Amino acid sequence: MEMRIPLSQLRYDPKADRWGIQFSRVIFRKGETAYFAFTPKREGGGVSRYGHVVGLAGLPHPRRLELMPYVAGRNERLDLPKEDPFRSASDYFGRAGADLKYGITSDLTLDLTANPDFGQVEVDPAQVNLTAIETFYPEHRPFFVEGADLFGFGRSRAFNNFSVPTIFHSRRIGRTPQRGLFGADYAFVDAPAQTTIGGAAKLTGRAAHGWALGLLDAVTTREDARYVDSLGTERTTVVEPLTHYFAGRTRGDFRAGNTSVGGLFTAVDRKFDEPALSSLLRSDAYIGGLDLAHAWGNRRWALDADVTGSTIRGTPDAIAAAQRSSARYLQRPDHGDYFTYDPSRTRLSGYGLDASIAKTSGLHWLGSLAYVSRSPGYEANDLGYQTRADYRGLSSIVIYQENRPGRLFRNYSLFPYLNEMWDFGSERLYDSYAFDANGLFENFWPFDARYILDRRVADNRLTRGGPGAQAPQTQSWIGSLTSDTRRPWSIGVNMTHSWNEFGGYEDDPSIASSFRVSPTLRVRFEPSCSVVHALAQYVTRVPDASATATYGSRYVFATLDQRVVSLVTRADWTLTPRLSFQLYLQPLVVSGAYSSFKEFRAPGTYQFDVYGRQRGSIMRDPRGFYRVDPGNGATFMIADPDFNFRSLLGNAVARWEYRPGSTLYLVWQQSRTDVEPFGSFDFSRDYRGLLDRSPQNVFAVKLTYWLGL
Repeated sequence: MEMRIPLSQLRYDPKADRWGIQFSRVIFRKGETAYFAFTPKREGGGVSRYGHVVGLAGLPHPRRLELMPYVAGRNERLDLPKEDPFRSASDYFGRAGADLKYGITSDLTLDLTANPDFGQVEVDPAQVNLTAIETFYPEHRPFFVEGADLFGFGRSRAFNNFSVPTIFHSRRIGRTPQRGLFGADYAFVDAPAQTTIGGAAKLTGRAAHGWALGLLDAVTTREDARYVDSLGTERTTVVEPLTHYFAGRTRGDFRAGNTSVGGLFTAVDRKFDEPALSSLLRSDAYIGGLDLAHAWGNRRWALDADVTGSTIRGTPDAIAAAQRSSARYLQRPDHGDYFTYDPSRTRLSGYGLDASIAKTSGLHWLGSLAYVSRSPGYEANDLGYQTRADYRGLSSIVIYQENRPGRLFRNYSLFPYLNEMWDFGSERLYDSYAFDANGLFENFWPFDARYILDRRVADNRLTRGGPGAQAPQTQSWIGSLTSDTRRPWSIGVNMTHSWNEFGGYEDDPSIASSFRVSPTLRVRFEPSCSVVHALAQYVTRVPDASATATYGSRYVFATLDQRVVSLVTRADWTLTPRLSFQLYLQPLVVSGAYSSFKEFRAPGTYQFDVYGRQRGSIMRDPRGFYRVDPGNGATFMIADPDFNFRSLLGNAVARWEYRPGSTLYLVWQQSRTDVEPFGSFDFSRDYRGLLDRSPQNVFAVKLTYWLGL
């Protein structure tokens, strides 16, 4: 076998005559993978175990100067009201730009882009989020994906750990404008879907003495939206300010790669032109940190640690909003006095600390112990992703593994593990015990079975800024079984069943099937459904001075019966080495029926008074509103929250590399969305209604041309 090495695309030192190298060959019919440099399963692997190729002295010094201009066109065919003064049923858009890649040295590469086209080939799946927590979407844009590993920070080799905030999440750059224009004052709105990235630069590679380096700098332009107000007057307002983003990461390796130390710094700076934005967004946000990764004992043991500090600055309104966010809810009336809500603050700062020790390899026994913490003022969401602050967590796991094939299993693992979490006021937020068994049957069918017990703990999120509650004891069974993936087709079945001590439950069955129709065509079907019976779905907060038990507000909940049905379909067809086709389809139907409207009874409990039974009365009027008389206070109204959401997302991409490095893309995207105010689920009715909905079509073409200078 011969392999060509694309020297023009690699970073290397021309003086080095020995390179690390690794090859692997997957033999599907045997379920085997053969490696050029083999590492036994009981030992730690990685780059340090790679083989070597020698005799490479005298290679030419890579110049690595590349220019890639592009032109792109887009046609949007939308279902819009005829009265819309801003858009027509068919609009055309065009743009042009260029990317430059320059090898400053043999180990450092500079990427520059002007007016980049950061459209995604992979679309984000449709979801219905009824929580107060932001949905996470991964990065797909090539400019940010390439070299993303150099910006990774604070890795932990623990086998069990709490999720920690992502310090650098590049999806924040070019995000949807953060000021939404909703309500009766905005009859028609023409707002950009994404913020324009005016320019970006990225420097990646290795600097002097082998230190890895990653620097990224980007500027997004001010975005304005046009709208027609309630009086019919056309106006313009800003929805996203001019913003500068920076991320810098460095890491040095020592002791033949067994020890590494590094640092990370990120910054976000915004320029405000209108008070509406300065009261909504922070003016500045900074995070800095150091991390350590150390291995010893022939890499069988690993110690990882990192510490970070964050600070955000802005107007009192902007910082107050950060304090009230779902990550911390500092405004809770019964919040501890260790960190209090202060609406006059113009700065919020915090720290994070993570540490873990793990036995990462061995014949049978592995395990880890991990600690994580984020102070109440810690904030990473300007250029990262964070769902919680104010916690300390401890996680442990012990693993027994057997990698020698036997009569029933080719390999298996058994491991109990536990997770504990407290806030900085020492209130327990998580108390979880679990046991897992997974492995590979003799017939090459992988399996996994898991039991989880989450014991009663405090819940400081249930009332969304109100008094603390209690989370009921919950148990879960999780299982999966997949057929032999060596075959042209395979199917996997997954099932999750959870229930709590008061009768709430959730069932989530799903199937993942893959078909290799031919050596060049693979099709995947992933149907899934979910049945949820939630006893305490948050509805609203109603201020009422007579509600003294809950600090002057009534926290209204309901029983939610939710049904979710989805079918994700993917097809990848490689017609030739230079011509390929990708298809993505996702029909989704979600229904939510609310009943038994109730009021939170007392702090520190999971107790509620149902209106019309334990407390007052409730009546639904013909307009779709519930009139609630709590019995000891003012009557209030609740809009019927029942819903039926239907969505169809489709994305088809043809990619033709008409010359090396130069590509023509043809893209067709279609979306259909419909929302009805009823909570029932009917498969035939809902999918028929979805197909009857007028589609939104987008046709795009993009042509790039690679120039190696």
